[in-house]
Amino acid sequence: MPELPEVESIVRRLRRPLLGRTIAGVRVLWPRTVAQPGLTEFARRPIGLRIRAIRRRAKYLVFELARGGVKRPDAYLLVHLKM
Repeated sequence: MPELPEVESIVRRLRRPLLGRTIAGVRVLWPRTVAQPGLTEFARRPIGLRIRAIRRRAKYLVFELARGGVKRPDAYLLVHLKM
């Protein structure tokens, strides 16, 4: 399992290439890792959302997602590296 410094390092490396990008599609490689909602809904929801911010909360990566010029986030994507 990664330690906090490694998680923070990954967050910092992801910011430059991903901030401002729009999610065009979702591919789930390990369906059992999706807790909620169902797999089909999980893959549909983030399409068209823009990545506004990437930060860390404990050992989770937190992606703040929004449509267009919205001032507040429409959704969050939480990712745990599980290494």
